[in-house]
Formats: sequence, structure tokens, C-alpha cells
Amino acid sequence: RLLRSAVDSSDLERRRIAADLHDGLVQELVGVTYALDAARLGSPDRERDRSVIATAATRLRGSVARLRSQLVEIYPPDLAAMGLSAALQELVGELHGSGVEVDLELDEGLDELAPEVARLLFRAAQESLRNVGRHSCARRVRLAAHVSERAVRLVVEDDGVGFDGAELERRAERGHVGLRSLTDLVADAGGRVEISSAPGLGTRVDLTLPDTL
Repeated sequence: RLLRSAVDSSDLERRRIAADLHDGLVQELVGVTYALDAARLGSPDRERDRSVIATAATRLRGSVARLRSQLVEIYPPDLAAMGLSAALQELVGELHGSGVEVDLELDEGLDELAPEVARLLFRAAQESLRNVGRHSCARRVRLAAHVSERAVRLVVEDDGVGFDGAELERRAERGHVGLRSLTDLVADAGGRVEISSAPGLGTRVDLTLPDTL
């Protein structure tokens, strides 16, 4: 059962990444090339050309930021070498770049967690922040990770549009099973995930794990 679940999740993840690249980055870069070609083939206009180049540069910087985020999803950082705290700070970089304010609360003890705990905690933060970026329309996000005696807790909450329980079911039917898979993974590790949300009231993901798996 676990093997089938892992294979299904891997296949869904590959399809999601491929769709993201095609519908997002590829389309953005195609738009940049069209704009540059139009400026190149049109009659000379220095002011217009400067505007086109400035816009293209801004769009390319945004594409590079999204590509870096995709690379993190495809090949997560070496948490043992980088440290979980630094990896979480890097993870929120794309939200910062899109204008979302992020409040970080990270305990020093995070970098002392067992590798398997750190990996699962990073995966949980990654999935939660991904949902914030795609669905919440949030202006502010809080990510807190605290280590206590024999347990570690992660909280990700936003001030976005929120959702009702039926929305999670609809996402799952469309193949978006990230939060459900995350809940199963945490439960298998002896932890728990509580997701609270309501339309217009934002979303809160509250996860607790034992400090050893």
C-alpha cells in the first residue's frame, strides 16, 4: 500500500511540475520573446525600446525566481549540509518576491533534528507555502517552527481567502492531493496535522511530529 501510494504521488508530482513549467514559465518566456521580436522588427523608437527591454528584464527576473523554486521542488536542498532553518528561509523567498509579507519564527534547535524529521518538516512547509502561493491570495503569511521536549511543531497561517471543506474534496478530485498526502505521511510518522480554514478567514496548517521517527 505504501509503495503504491509513493508511486502514485511521484507520478502526480511529475505531472504537476510539467504542467507548471508549460503553463507558467514557458508561456511567460514565449511572451518575452514576442515582445522583443516586435521591438526588433518595428521601426526604431528608443523610448519604446527602453520600455520593452525594462519590462522584459523584470519578467525574466520573475521567471528565474519561479524556476529556482521549481528546482527546489524537483531536488530539495541537502538539509544536512544547509540546515533546516536556512532551507526554510530560502523556501519563503518566492513569496517575498511576489509581494507577500512573511513572518518567520524559527527555533535554533531545528538544525539539530534527526534527518528524517527535518525532511518531513521541510516537505510540510513546502506544500503549505505552495498552497498559499497558488490559492490563498494572501498578503501576509506566518511560518513558525518550534522544538520542544520530544516534539517539533510547524505552523503556517495566512490571511488569504480561505476555503471550506468541500473545496479540499474538489481539489482532490482534480488530482491536487498535496495536503491529503501530507496528512497521511505525518500520520504514518506518528504525528498529526490540523487544517483550519473558512471562506474569507484565511488558512492555518498546524503540524506536530515526534523529534525522532
